[in-house]
Amino acid sequence: MSNKYLDYLRTRGLSDATIEAFGISVCDPSGRCTNPELASLIDFRFHDTVLFPIKDLYNNLVAVASRSVDVKKYIHTSYSKGRHLFGLNVTYPEILQARKVIIVEGNFDLLRLYENGIRNVVAMLGSKLSIEQLSLLTRFAEEIVIATDGDKPGQDCAEKIIKMCDENGISHRRINLPAGSDPDSFVKNNGADAFLRLQSPNLTERLRGLSWEAPLST
Repeated sequence: MSNKYLDYLRTRGLSDATIEAFGISVCDPSGRCTNPELASLIDFRFHDTVLFPIKDLYNNLVAVASRSVDVKKYIHTSYSKGRHLFGLNVTYPEILQARKVIIVEGNFDLLRLYENGIRNVVAMLGSKLSIEQLSLLTRFAEEIVIATDGDKPGQDCAEKIIKMCDENGISHRRINLPAGSDPDSFVKNNGADAFLRLQSPNLTERLRGLSWEAPLST
């Protein structure tokens, strides 16, 4: 990986161990890809970008998402967004151990949390979670922790997830991020402990009128 791309990932707070764990690679301006496994899925649009493989639970490659180093622009190969979650193939053992999962919107949100020791996390790769994705997560977690961005789309997304959880009897909490922040920026500026302290009471228990204890840490 050339200095340009490695420097970019360093500025995003990622270590070599995290880069390797998620199989992050690059496609240079000439189209050479550092991970041959991804090369067959990408085209010229992915040149000069950082590549994020999207895999299923069995580590089968289903798609590639990319981020330009110079311009904030994401693209991805075609796939069924409602069936897969970024990072689940890496983090599901941590989710299973914690019995709860933190849901974020973007891949760098996930990577920032993972780098800072919060590893029971997955990313939606957008502001929408399907019932199929939610059902998949309940195979590993008894509780859903919703950590969408603090902007309006993120808050709207959180409300939809809460509704799905309520309709399906799934225990859930919410992490209430300040307006204008996301998990990536908040943890970078305030740390992982401050992020976890933003957890609300268990919303399912609150609706039932049950007592609430302090949020569990991961």
